[in-house]
Amino acid sequence: MNNPNLDGRNLGPLIDGGTIHEIPIFIESGDTQEHKEGFAIGVRTSKFKYFRSRKNSNENVNLYDLQTDPLEKNNLAYSKPEIVTSMEKILEKFQKQSINLELEDDENTKKIEQELKKLGYI
Repeated sequence: MNNPNLDGRNLGPLIDGGTIHEIPIFIESGDTQEHKEGFAIGVRTSKFKYFRSRKNSNENVNLYDLQTDPLEKNNLAYSKPEIVTSMEKILEKFQKQSINLELEDDENTKKIEQELKKLGYI
């Protein structure tokens, strides 16, 4: 079942022995206080983990090949600039989506917060 109003993915193809398209994951670390931004942001796929400074895309750049270096000891950021570039493009897409979400109607946000409070989540 594919319903555009539901978050999630159809995993049926995996059950039937097939495959599904991988979706990169946004990662963030740092301050966890409400309305604070993390110090580092990045993207993780099954093959690579890429992260860097939130404020400056040229600072603290890290790229790890998770299949050959699962302990993340060998930073490939400077020896594989083409992969850094492709991961940065994925990260930019995540950031644009985040900005769009932040611009949602304030009234809807208040309604959602009220419902979450009723349910005890906040």
